[in-house]
Formats: sequence, structure tokens, C-alpha cells
Amino acid sequence: MSIKQFSISIIIILFVFKGFSQNLSPQKQTQVDQYKEMITKYKAEGNKSEAANYLNKIAYIYWENGISKSAIDYFNQSLEIYLGIGNKDASKSIYLNLGKIYSDMNQLENALTNYQKGLKISRTHKKSTEIASCLISIANIQTSLKKYNDAITSLEEAMNVSKEINNEKNLRNCYLKLSENYKNAGNKQKSDEYMVLYSSFDKNVQNIELKKIQEQKDNQLNQLYNKTTQIEEEKKLTESQLKTTVSSLKEFETLSIEQKKQIYMLNIEKQLNEMKKKEIEDKLRQTRMFIFSIIAFAILVILVAIISFRAYKQKKKTNIVLESQNKEILLQKDKIENQNLKITDSITYAQRIQQSFLSSEESLQKHIPESFIVFKPRDIVSGDFYWFIETGKKSPFKKFHNNETIEDDKLIISAVDCTGHGVPGAIMSMIGYNQLNAIAFRGVIETNEMLNELHKGIRSALRQYKNDNRDGMDMAICAYNKEQNILDFSGAKNPLIYIKNNEVNIIKGDRFPIGGIQKEPERLFTKHTLKIDQPTDFYIFSDGFIDQFGGEQGEKYGIKRFADLLLKINSESIEKKKSILEETFIEWQGNNYTQTDDQLLMGFKINPA
Repeated sequence: MSIKQFSISIIIILFVFKGFSQNLSPQKQTQVDQYKEMITKYKAEGNKSEAANYLNKIAYIYWENGISKSAIDYFNQSLEIYLGIGNKDASKSIYLNLGKIYSDMNQLENALTNYQKGLKISRTHKKSTEIASCLISIANIQTSLKKYNDAITSLEEAMNVSKEINNEKNLRNCYLKLSENYKNAGNKQKSDEYMVLYSSFDKNVQNIELKKIQEQKDNQLNQLYNKTTQIEEEKKLTESQLKTTVSSLKEFETLSIEQKKQIYMLNIEKQLNEMKKKEIEDKLRQTRMFIFSIIAFAILVILVAIISFRAYKQKKKTNIVLESQNKEILLQKDKIENQNLKITDSITYAQRIQQSFLSSEESLQKHIPESFIVFKPRDIVSGDFYWFIETGKKSPFKKFHNNETIEDDKLIISAVDCTGHGVPGAIMSMIGYNQLNAIAFRGVIETNEMLNELHKGIRSALRQYKNDNRDGMDMAICAYNKEQNILDFSGAKNPLIYIKNNEVNIIKGDRFPIGGIQKEPERLFTKHTLKIDQPTDFYIFSDGFIDQFGGEQGEKYGIKRFADLLLKINSESIEKKKSILEETFIEWQGNNYTQTDDQLLMGFKINPA
């Protein structure tokens, strides 16, 4: 086998071995799985910083075990979070780690890109040591890519920064790298100059390092000497104590038997005296404890008595204050109830006024026999209102137009949902009602043109050209031409639902409301025209029904469920339809939910002439 073939075999074996070693040990894999659980937990809690921290930990495990691709993947996930939350320090560290990994993988362009991103962040923080280290790392990659001039530029900047902070190690590295790059670039003179500087600094740095090592050794020797001295002193003390003990034993042995007995008896007497003394002390201690307990109990009884007496006096004072406060509360309650009664009377009177200008359901049925109105305010007065009028020969405004008819006979019907509900909504409804009458009086009866004029009128009435008032209304308006059997529809956000051939059709209104903020140069509404060639049911409404919360899940009723309901009851009589819709609303609302908004629904069936 040739040397070349042997080398190729070695490379293949190493590659295969590397492929087999890409798995973590069971212990490390368990640790990674635990970290993944923590990541899921912190992401659910919205704690992005901790989630990124555990992604970093996983990346380090893969990196330490030589699984570079997985390490890069987890570092990039962590980097994305840190960039999102603006943590520049953490982002810089990850860029530098990615640079090292790509460098080890010999993906030099990727390594260079990440080192440069890390350098950019270090520059913003003005950390000279980090800037110098990044520049040296970048220069190493540039040298490997044979971009010698770029490497020289990076190293010269690193050299200048290292001089400013007096970092001799970095200076030594810069001089050596500059010598190598100038040599590769063909500038031998510069290469020799930096090699001389490197040699000088290398000796200096080595001397400093040797000095540090020597100092460490001296410290260790001093510590060892002190320890040895301490041990010798302890040894001498022990030997001295041992000699004393031996001497005492020798003296004891020289005593006569009688003397030994006397010493023994004295020791026993001494022990008995100590036992009696201890017994007396224990009894005294118990007696003191008993006396202290009696004193403490007496003090406790006195304290309880004092506290109870004070509590009694305080309770008496509190009862007097409470009686006074209760009287004041009852007076205030009566006053508030009187005020509420007056307010309720006023709102009830406003309800009568509102009902007086709204036409009745019977009036609508005179024009379209098969029609109904469901009108259910959330409060006493409503922000929803309905409006209809007949034009042409039967127009109530005919006398104001020099007896000229306004085109063909039409019936114009509208369901309007004003901003808000209660009193504010009712005031808006009166403004809208009067504006519609004024528009019809001027002879404007095309549905889209009526919405255009109403939008201008509302913005003018509320001075929305000069302020940020956003009040307005959503509405649907229909105009039925009896002679031509045509129905025109225009909507400001609100739709028209019609059922024909037992199929539900929805025409959406324009996406903007009447009034409010206008960003476009001119607000123009769309007119939709339907030819009625067979009986057709039409429905216009506010969002009070479809936005009502209820049911088992506490959700909104919704437009789809509403359209399905209308189709389901399509074959019923007009009276039955109204009844079913009212009952469905009550059942959906149930006992757990209050009415969300004002409710308005108008339905009418047109049979073509």
C-alpha cells in the first residue's frame, strides 16, 4: 500500500469514527432533555431571557461533545431571542462562539462573518480588550483565507488598541502575526521589524510569567514552611505533656499502699461532693423556674385584663361612631336613591321621546306586509335606531319640491348602530335620524349617495375635522323600487343577508363606518343592485344579536350561526320568524350572561309585482 492510499484510508476511518461519535452519552442526553423542558416552560411563561439561557446550555453540551451542527443550531435559536429582546452582550458572546465553531469546522467565511458581528457590538460598548481580541481572531481567519492585507489592517488596529490598554500579551501576538502576514505579502523589511519587536516582547512577557510562577512557588514554599513549623511546635507540646504524664505516673507508683488508699478515698469524696452540689443546683434551678412561671402567668393575666378593658372601651367608641356613620350612610342612601329615581325618570322620559320619532312596526307593514322589527335596547334608551321612508308620489317631502316627484316610488329602509349605547348612544341616534331626514328632504335617495352625505353630515355635526372624536355609526340601507322590482343596498361595515331559492346570500358592507377619523381624501360608499324576480327574504341588523355572549362555551353567537338560523326558519310565517329569533336570543343569553349591546333586527319579504 502506497503512502497516499494509507493517508486516504486514515481519513476515511477518522470520518467514519466521527460519524459514529455524533451521539451524546445517556447522561448528557438526559441533561439536554431536562433543559428542553425548561425551555418549553419559560417560553410558555413569556420569560424569553431564561429560555435563551437554556438554549445556550444545550449548545455548549453539543459543542463540548464535538456535535458542531447541533451546537450551531441551538446557538442560532438563542441568538434570535437575544436579538429580539435587545441583549447585545449575550448576542456578542454567541457571535464569537459561532466564529470559533465555524473556524474549527474550516468554514472560514462563516467564521469571519460572525467574528465581524461580534466586533461590531464590542465597538458600540467601547470595550477595548474585547475589540482587540475580536480583531486578532478576524486577522487569523483572514490569514487562513490568504487575505494578507486585510489581516494586516485588522492586526494594526488591534496593536494600537492593545498599546492604549497596555496589554503586552496581545501586543506580542500582534507583532508575531504582523511579521507572518508581511512576510506572506512579500514585505520582508516590515516582517523583520515586527519579528524583532515580537522577540523583545516575548522575552519580556516570558520574564513576567516566570516572575509570576516564581512568586507562586515562593508563596507555596512559605506556606509549606509555616505548616512544618506549626507541626513541629505541636510535636514539642505533645512530647512535653507526655513527659509530665510519665513523671506523674512514676510518682504515683512510688507512693505506699496507704497513701494510694487515702488518695483514692479523697477522689471518691470529691466526686460525692460534686454530685451533691449538682443536685442542690438542679433543685434551685427548678425552684427559680417555678417562681418565674408564676410571675409570668400573673403578668399575662394583668396584660389580658388591660387589653380586654381597652378593647371594651374602643368597641364602645366604635359603636358610637358606627351608629353615627350608619345614620350618615342611610341619609346618603336616601339621597342617592332620590337622585337615581330622578335620573331614571329622565331617561324614561328620553325613551318616550326616542320611541315617538321611531315609526312603529305596523307602519312598516303598511308598506311591506310581510315584515317585522326586533328592537331591544340594552338599557332604557338605545344607540340603535331604524328609519324608513317612502319617496316618489307618496313622499312626505313632496310638497317641499314644487310638487315634482322624486323619481320612481321607492321604499328606503335602514338599520343603524351608533357608537355606544344608553344615553350617549341615544343622542347619536337622534343626530343620525335627523340627518337622514335632511338628506331625503334634499332629494338624495340613492343608497350610496345617502351614506356619502350622512358621513359628511356626522363629521360636520361633531366637528371631527378639528378634533379626534371617533363617534359615528355602522349601518345597512336598502331602497326598493316597486315599479322596477329592484333593490339597492349599501352598507357601512354592516351586511345585507337575503334568502332566495332556499339559499343564503350575504353582501358585505364597505369596511369603513359613517363618521369618525377619515384618512382617505374622500369616503365613497358602494351601491349593490339586486333584481327581484321571485319571492326573497331580506334582513338588515346591528351587531347586538351576533356579538351576544352565551351558550355552553360563553362565546359569541356569530354571523354564520345567525345565517344558518335564518335559513332554517325561512319557510315559517313572518310572525313565527320574529318569535323564534326573540326566543333564540333569550335562550342563547341564558342566566349567566347579560345583554351585551343594543339589539336591532329588521326582516322583510318582497314578492315581485
